[in-house]
Amino acid sequence: VKAAIATWMLTGDKEETAINIAYACELLDSTTTVVVVGLKTHPNVEDITRALREATAAAEESMELSASAQRGRRALVIDGGALGLLFGAAPDAPACQLEFLRFTQTCATVVACRCAPAQKAKLVRLVRRNVRGVSALAIGDGANDVAMIQTAHVGVGISGKEGMLAVNAADFAIAQFRFLREMLLVQGRHNYRRIAVTVYYVFYKNIMFTLVIFWAQFFAAFSGTKWNLEAGNQLYNVLLTMFPILWFSVFDKDVSDETSLALPQLYHLGPGNHFYFNWRATLRWIFQAIYESLAIALLCVFSLDGLSPDGESPGLYLIGACTITLAIVVPNLKLILWFFSWNIWSFVLIGFEVVLWWGVGGVVASEIKPENRGTSGEFIAQFVLGWYKLWGNVNELGTFWLLMLLVPAVVLLPQVFYSFYMRRFHPQFRDLAMECEYHGLPIDALKAWQIPAGQRQRRLVKGAPRPLYQASRFQRLCASLCGSKAKSESARSTATRA
Repeated sequence: VKAAIATWMLTGDKEETAINIAYACELLDSTTTVVVVGLKTHPNVEDITRALREATAAAEESMELSASAQRGRRALVIDGGALGLLFGAAPDAPACQLEFLRFTQTCATVVACRCAPAQKAKLVRLVRRNVRGVSALAIGDGANDVAMIQTAHVGVGISGKEGMLAVNAADFAIAQFRFLREMLLVQGRHNYRRIAVTVYYVFYKNIMFTLVIFWAQFFAAFSGTKWNLEAGNQLYNVLLTMFPILWFSVFDKDVSDETSLALPQLYHLGPGNHFYFNWRATLRWIFQAIYESLAIALLCVFSLDGLSPDGESPGLYLIGACTITLAIVVPNLKLILWFFSWNIWSFVLIGFEVVLWWGVGGVVASEIKPENRGTSGEFIAQFVLGWYKLWGNVNELGTFWLLMLLVPAVVLLPQVFYSFYMRRFHPQFRDLAMECEYHGLPIDALKAWQIPAGQRQRRLVKGAPRPLYQASRFQRLCASLCGSKAKSESARSTATRA
């Protein structure tokens, strides 16, 4: 509940047993308002719809009057007979499904008892298709849970006395149910944040690197001439910017595993409100890539004018040597701003990438001419075009080393100030947890904090409830193509007979 995860217990047990299990698991307690909908008390769809509508109205009124963060816990208990009417073919079934979805948005727990395997899958599909931004995880240990596991976004199987059918059908397998807590709150949360940053970083560095080449065309009459070293272009992703982000995506942690377990509210920043992966973050990374590529290209072009070793204006490849070096140094340094757990290996790998580029530049600009490097000289020459003896001349320029200091500062300092401002004046719950852990402060106040109810609820999609089973766009396209083909063949045969 503290992690803002709505827990639904779908079981084949009878109502009394299911409720007792829910109390034993602390899904229900003495403060929970429980609404029970069963076939005996609600024998038709109209009665179920009316009961759910009244419960929704009472819940919304309670949320408006209550000032607490949790605003009162509510739970729904519904049996298989009522679910049969809910998913039936009656004309009022869609209205009943809509009221069911509206009320469950106010519930912390839903208990469905006497559920058939098909009904479990239908409940998961109903939520998936009608609740905006929801991520459904299904966990089970038996063959009767296979349909539910396969319908959810993520399926988890428990290996035990019930057999291995659920494990074989699931995405992940665990030995005991208690391992789910660490799987979600520790490994799942860390991996979600790491993957989000990794995806953004990979797109960012490629956009930035490509735009640096694009801006060069404004100074090359759009002739298509590249000013970057072709070998550097080929090695950029696979070698020159690979190891730091690989280390980050595997080992970085913002807080320790113990703090993640003690503060389940940290999980809400991930799948809950998409703090790490959203449109604003996407646009921010794209803007940074455009800004940094412009700064690198323009500063190199206008600062190197008339500063070549022979006193003339620098050539295209000399400028390109500066731009590609900065396009490698800046993304590697930028990753320092995203590391939460700084250690010696983080800086070693970043330094290794920079030193590796200096080694690559020295090899391709060696004294040996490309065409004299064996039988494959012509093949190598296209990757080192214009770099014969160039790297040594570049390293002799004082302006080059000044650019190595100033350009990273110009492009990265605004992001440093922005991060400082947000953490100082608009801190997230994660930032507070990090401060407490770093300074050894007690986290009792953080444990007591509850995620506001408004952030727990999800809006329904437009036009809810949608049909449970609907062909995808690709399937509809194939069907339309097959239909048009059949019509044309029918018309052709009719014309032939005529």
